[in-house]
Amino acid sequence: REAKYIAACRRACEAARARLCAGDGPLAAVTEAIAVLEDDPVCNAGTGSNLTLEGTVECDASVMDAESRAWGGVAAVAEVRNPVRVAALLASDQMSTGPLSCGRIRPVLLCGDGARRWAASRGLP
Repeated sequence: REAKYIAACRRACEAARARLCAGDGPLAAVTEAIAVLEDDPVCNAGTGSNLTLEGTVECDASVMDAESRAWGGVAAVAEVRNPVRVAALLASDQMSTGPLSCGRIRPVLLCGDGARRWAASRGLP
């Protein structure tokens, strides 16, 4: 099992490096690395997460952009392939768009079914 975990970590690092070499920033790189881990059943993330008492997978994920201090997170989200991608999209929304009407801010933390529905509305599986 340890060899499989090391291989998954290596793939995650390679995915992050590829994003950086392509000119993407650190947020994209770390998001890609974590998505690789979420997709690997050997890791306790995403596909390989511990099950709830009901036997389902619910995940948490959060990311922060150091330069802008924008962040995004999801909690207890089910049926989302890569929760980290949802968190990253929430953070990206903070960086790329201004406040909503009446000075409201865009969502930064979503949980449960609301997080799943928001991800689906943005085209994230």
